[in-house]
Amino acid sequence: MFSIDVHVAGGIATLRGTVNNLPAQRAAVHDARNTYGVLHVNNRLKVRSNNDLTDRKIKKAIEDAIARDPYVETCDVSIEMNHGVEDLNGTVDTHFQRSHADRRSRFLEGTTARL
Repeated sequence: MFSIDVHVAGGIATLRGTVNNLPAQRAAVHDARNTYGVLHVNNRLKVRSNNDLTDRKIKKAIEDAIARDPYVETCDVSIEMNHGVEDLNGTVDTHFQRSHADRRSRFLEGTTARL
């Protein structure tokens, strides 16, 4: 579910509304920044899940996604959740594994922000 209102004045685009995941929020901001004439983007978009997902369910989904991923399944990664805000901690061998673990979690519905 996306409900985005855009207001542009003086080269400043302000995005307001809701999207259901972080990648959608980032894509909207990216598109606005790449629009001819836009000099700055005020991101006021809120991330809201369509489902009633608890932190426990989101954490389990992240753990499952990481456990199924051959690049990061053996890494020591812990997940903390607080009202949809996730915090991944742990040790990985490479920057690729770090960014891969991050990607596994950010595409899951219910995650509203990252630390």
